[in-house]
Formats: sequence, C-alpha cells, structure tokens
Amino acid sequence: MARPIIKRFIAALQFLTIFRIKNDLNLERSDFSASLAFFPFIGLLLGLILALLGYLFAKSFPTLVAGAMLCAFHAFFTRGLHLDGLADVADALGSHKPREQALKIMKDSCTGAIGVIALALALILKSSALGELVQSGAFKFIILVPCLARFSLNVLAALSVYARPEGGLGESFVGTEAKRPLVPAFITALLAGIFLAGIGGFFLVAAIMLLAAFFAFFFKKRLGGVTGDVLGFQVEISETILLIIGTAMHHG
Repeated sequence: MARPIIKRFIAALQFLTIFRIKNDLNLERSDFSASLAFFPFIGLLLGLILALLGYLFAKSFPTLVAGAMLCAFHAFFTRGLHLDGLADVADALGSHKPREQALKIMKDSCTGAIGVIALALALILKSSALGELVQSGAFKFIILVPCLARFSLNVLAALSVYARPEGGLGESFVGTEAKRPLVPAFITALLAGIFLAGIGGFFLVAAIMLLAAFFAFFFKKRLGGVTGDVLGFQVEISETILLIIGTAMHHG
C-alpha cells in the first residue's frame, strides 16, 4: 500500500516542480489522477521554501527587489508551468474566437500580445504582493498561498470535463477520476489554512472553492470544459488573488 502512495507523491512533486527523485515511475493513468491528492501538500512545500527565501531576502534587499526575486524563484521552482497556462488561456479568451479556434490558439506554442500582457500583470502583482508580505513578516501566509492555489486546481478538475475531444496531457487530471482525491486535498488545505491563518484560513479555503466553481462554470460555457492550460490558469489567478488578499490582511 505504501509503494503506490509514495509513487503518486513523487509523481505530484515531479509534475509540479523542478525537483526530480526518480525518472522511471511506470505511471498508469490512475496514478496521475490519484496524485492530485498530494497537490496541496506540494504547495505547502513550495510555500515553505519561498518563506525561507523571503526571510533571508528581507535581511539583505529592499522590499521590491525581495518580492521580485521571490517571484522569480517561484517561477523557477515550478518551471513556469502555470504561467504558460495563464498566457495561453489569456490569448484564447482575448481572441473572442469560437470554441474550436480558441482551443487551437491555446495549443499554439507562440504567445500573443494578450498573453504577454497577462503574464506581465500577474508577475508585477505577485512580485509587489510578495515584497509587501515579506516586509510585514507574513511568512505563514506565504507558505499557505501555493497550497490553496493548488487546491483550487483540485476543485476545478473535479467539477469539470476535459475540453479536447482528442485528449491531451491534462485529461488524466480532470473529471470523475479527480473527485476521489478531492477529499484528502480538502483536508490538507483546510488544516493548513486554519493552522497558518486561523479562522481566516477557513474563509480563504471557502473563497478559493467558490472561485474554482465559477471557473468550472465559465469554461464549460466558453470551451466545453477545461484543459491543462486552464488548470494552470486557475493556479496563477488563485495565487495572485490570494497574495493581494494577504497584503490587505497584513498591511500596516
């Protein structure tokens, strides 16, 4: 029993981050969906690394520089995986094209002007917010943000169907198979929220679930479901919103 659990944890770690433990995991389709249970926990590990770096940067750099460096390290640790999804979805939505053409735009490896603007705005907001949180010493909140953002992916995946008829990388993470991992993911997110943010953590978890439910409805109408890019978009939007909320909570 322990071996499949460890394999799925490693799968989640290697999918969401640059960290590599084992290249040949012999993963089956069920392993991909089951690995979703570990996504919020991987987020906690990322948040812990960012908080430690933020603590060190706060002692040596101005606020804006510390925030920008922290944002850069975050993108590095995650291989820019979710940022790519944000840009692709922004290009597709900004095109105002019908569903089939929008999905083709998302699959295009080239990034358009709207995608670049979305990336720039997200990175500016995240860098500024991280700098403010570091200056305020809100390191617990920094730990929490990646956890809740990845939990939002869990919720969106469980509430959605896959949009591409021909299938794709994100198909293994979406739909019926994503519902079972939602329970352990929810427990992880809720406990982390309450431990790191008190009663406010409960409301943050509820808010992130509502946001994911909204996007599930929106993308069902717009694209017929979600793709891997949409899941990445969800993570980036959730992180940006949570960081902005965090600055309001800890400002002054």
